Order: sequence, then C-alpha cells, then structure tokens
Amino acid sequence: MELSNTIKKLRGPGAGVLNEMILLPVMKSKMGMADVLLVLSCLNIKPPSDSLMQKEMNLMSDKATTVNEDEMCQKQHYVSRILTLSGKDNSADVQFDTSFSCRPQGGAEKAKQSFAPLIEHNTSKKFVLAASIFSKFCNKKACTHENCSKTLASDKTISSTERNSLHTNLNSVLKRRVLKIRSVTIDASSQVAKALRDYNIENKSL
Repeated sequence: MELSNTIKKLRGPGAGVLNEMILLPVMKSKMGMADVLLVLSCLNIKPPSDSLMQKEMNLMSDKATTVNEDEMCQKQHYVSRILTLSGKDNSADVQFDTSFSCRPQGGAEKAKQSFAPLIEHNTSKKFVLAASIFSKFCNKKACTHENCSKTLASDKTISSTERNSLHTNLNSVLKRRVLKIRSVTIDASSQVAKALRDYNIENKSL
C-alpha cells in the first residue's frame, strides 16, 4: 500500500508527497502520530516531520467531517424512505445521549471533550442521524479560536454541552427537511429533559 504520491520533476527522480493512507491508522485506531512515526522508523523508513504530519492530519479531519455529514444526510433519506414504504408519516423516533472524555464528578470537572449522537430506532440499523462534538482543547499559543479544535469557551462547563448538543443535533436534522422528529428517548438526565422541553416550546416541532 503506497503511503505517498510521486510528483514528476523536470530533472532527477520524482518527489514524494504524503497521501492520506499514512494517516488512516490515526483516524481509525488508537494509534497516535507518534506511533506512526515509530512504526516507520522501525521499518527503516525516514519518517516525515511532526509539523507536516499535523498539517496533513488537520486537512484530513476536515475531509472526514464533510464525509460524515454527507453520510448522515444519506441515512436520513434512507430512514425517510423506509417510513414512507411502511405507510407511516415522515417522523422518526430517535434516542440521544452524551458521553464525556472523563466521567463528570461533583466539585471537579476533568472532562475536556463531549460527544453526543442522535440515533434513530425506527430501523434495525440504528443509524446516526446527527452528532455534535464539543472540546476545550487548543494547542495553539496565540489563537482567536475562530477555526480551531476548541469549540467551547473556557468559562463554560463541559456538562452544559448536553443542552447545546441536543439543540444542535435536532436543528441539524430539521433544517434539512428530510425527516421530522416524533419522539426523543433520553436517559434520566434532568438537564437534557429540561432542554428538550425548552426546545419543544421554542420550535413547536416535537
């Protein structure tokens, strides 16, 4: 499997440029960029610089985000088609929950990231129709946080992202006008229940 693309030059051998294959282990496994560099070194292959790997990783992350959004939109159309063929109205039943990088504890907040999917349960596939991620991480020393990995202000608590994630996911589905939401199944979180009631009052869509 080629890990680089060759660019032809007028003179001399072609130059090698990293392609996305070398970054797939970082995206799809528990390996980090340091592990990839170690594997290449063990294979007697001169590894690329850390800055180049990070740059390519950032570009690939943007592409992966676009691909995931397109795929979730296709899943919405699929669920809509299934509901139509079964003679039901175009309203899906979904379930919502939020996971954190560390379990929330009273008096302390170790978690820096949260992930919240919106999953349909009208089909046996249990497709993810929408997802939102909030993070407090930013590796840049001087950053305006307009287009970086940090999506949550420092003065905001990571637990507050449950409400924001729910609203973000519902808006993501409803704005496409492919599906309507008939019901939302949640856990025993009082914060999420209140957020759902507030969203229903504001939008009158559930």
